[in-house]
Amino acid sequence: MVENHRSDLRQWLSWVDDVTCVEDIAKRYIHCSTSKSEGKSLRFFILHQEVIIGMLAAKRIDWELNLAELSYSLDPNFRGRGIITQACKKIISYFESSFGIVNFEIRTAIGNQASERIAENLGFDFIKIQERAEKLHGDWVDHKIYANKRQ
Repeated sequence: MVENHRSDLRQWLSWVDDVTCVEDIAKRYIHCSTSKSEGKSLRFFILHQEVIIGMLAAKRIDWELNLAELSYSLDPNFRGRGIITQACKKIISYFESSFGIVNFEIRTAIGNQASERIAENLGFDFIKIQERAEKLHGDWVDHKIYANKRQ
C-alpha cells in the first residue's frame, strides 16, 4: 500500500519517507509491538480480499483517563466509502466493551479535510487547535483536535 501510494500518503503521514523496504516495515512492526506490549497502543490492518488497504490505531492510550487517540490511513482507491468511519466505530465499541475506554480523540493536520470529515461523521466535537503539533517533512503543522469525551 505504501509503495503504490507514497506521494498521496506522504501528504499527511510523517513516517512514509522512513519506509522504503521490507526491513523498514519490520522496524516499524517491532516499534508498534513494543507499544502494544507496554499498553500504549493497538494497531490493526484493514483488509480487502486479503490485501492490506489501510491501517487503524488506538494510540497514546491513557488507562487512567480512559482515553485513546485514533489514527488511520487508507489506500486512496478505497476512500469515500465510509470504510474508516465504520472501522473507527468498531474499534470504539471494542475498546468500550473490552477495556472501558470511552474517551477518544482524533488529531488532524489543518487542511486534512478528509480526516476532519471522519471525526465529524463519528459525532466528535472540535475541541481546539494545537499549534506546532507535528513536524511533517521538515515543517511544523498545527492540528485540529476532535473528541467524543463521554466521562
